[in-house]
Amino acid sequence: LMTDNLNIMLVTEGSKGSRYYTKAFHGRVDGFTVQAVDATGAGDAFCAGFLSQLAQEPDLWQDETKVRAALRYANAAGAITTTGRGAIPSLPDDGAVQSVLES
Repeated sequence: LMTDNLNIMLVTEGSKGSRYYTKAFHGRVDGFTVQAVDATGAGDAFCAGFLSQLAQEPDLWQDETKVRAALRYANAAGAITTTGRGAIPSLPDDGAVQSVLES
């Protein structure tokens, strides 16, 4: 699936985390263990979490350490979303994600 125009490819694995692939490196970032109630919106939260990090640093895909940190953030956002019911009410803000990352 890697083409000349593709900089990074992400694969989500639910509670198991996510994988990343670039032309230079690839790997896996573990997920978070939470008491899941409803998975609705978890993928959207993951994408939003990763994109929020990419918006802050558009070239992060070139640095594996930065990719891993962004995916950890995205995995946390997705995990938090599963702890409530419904996609929109369960979406975390940055403070909620930071709390999970710090614990």
